[in-house]
Amino acid sequence: MDVAIGLIFTYVLLSLICSGIVEFSSAIFKFRARNLQKVIENILGSHAKEFWKQPLIKSLSHPSKKPSYIPVENFVETIENMILSGFFDKNDKTNFKEVLKKLIERNGKHMCISPKTESSGFENTIAYFLYKSSSVEEFRRDLGKWYENVRYRAQGWYKRRILKWLFAFGFILALLGNVDTMQITETLYVNSILRDSIVKQATEFWEQHNQQGENSTGSEKEKIANVKLNSRQNAKGKQDFIAELDTHLKILPIGWHGRSFSAITKSPLLFFEKILGWLITAVAVSFGAPFWFDLLGKLVNLRSTGRKPEGIKERDERE
Repeated sequence: MDVAIGLIFTYVLLSLICSGIVEFSSAIFKFRARNLQKVIENILGSHAKEFWKQPLIKSLSHPSKKPSYIPVENFVETIENMILSGFFDKNDKTNFKEVLKKLIERNGKHMCISPKTESSGFENTIAYFLYKSSSVEEFRRDLGKWYENVRYRAQGWYKRRILKWLFAFGFILALLGNVDTMQITETLYVNSILRDSIVKQATEFWEQHNQQGENSTGSEKEKIANVKLNSRQNAKGKQDFIAELDTHLKILPIGWHGRSFSAITKSPLLFFEKILGWLITAVAVSFGAPFWFDLLGKLVNLRSTGRKPEGIKERDERE
């Protein structure tokens, strides 16, 4: 178990570093904004240009930039304003403006519209929601749910892209720092002094940051994310957090320590083992820091016979 704790602690630290690199890259290259822009253009088609010009959308970001997040309320109200302005009415069959007016005036459905039009996919979507809605509230609710589903799928696309970036940066970091999972496992297994020292640091690290995250809401996996955010509120917190990571990394059995990459390539078997060890490290990093932090906590608690039940803990505190 101590070997597993030491190995997982290594993954936590590396995942934190790679997550920071990915977050920085995402901010620089505007991955979130680009992902959202692609989603909007896919669902709106040729209407996307007019959508970005709407005041409720432009107010969400800098005038020369696209927003990285659009709340459901803003999306629904923007589409509603575009309908009322007659933007989607290209012929007599797509009289969306009059239908929505009827709903707003609570005069019921405008039966001249059909859920099947000869227009774009998004106009067919609007036609369907207008056709089935008996009130403007129902129309807004259905359109909002539809957008939430689209946004949820877009978040899945973004997360999968982030996983690829984490794997890529994880492999680069494993290569540059010689973070070989197989070598780390072997070293921790045979070196009891180093293993005990790393387990002690891992336990202190988890207890410290878990305690900082106790005041935050959400699941256990979200605590490390909240700790990261809290530690980066100011320059001093960021420097302290980096210094803490550096201190923990120095004790880990990683690095080249005088060995050269060319020396490894001379032995095909050793080179294959190294590549495999680096790949395992990269795959582990792609799981993310919250996953490994949560698993580290479970092993630390299991090693120390677990936490006290809440009732006993509260009774001990009262006494």
